[in-house]
Amino acid sequence: KKKRTDDVRIDVLTQIKGITKEKANLLLETYGSIAKIASSDVKSLIKVEKIGKITASSILEALNEEKEVSY
Repeated sequence: KKKRTDDVRIDVLTQIKGITKEKANLLLETYGSIAKIASSDVKSLIKVEKIGKITASSILEALNEEKEVSY
């Protein structure tokens, strides 16, 4: 089980395969929110340092699949 942080957004992102706390921070610094990350595309995600094509695809797949879940 991964260690939880004070930032829920980091916790959500680090659940995604290939996303470390460092990468989650870079994504949030770039996009500002999970919603903005989810609505971006592979082409813009790979511009973020340390994010490759496969990781970018995983991010979009994971975030866009979670949107359908209602809380």
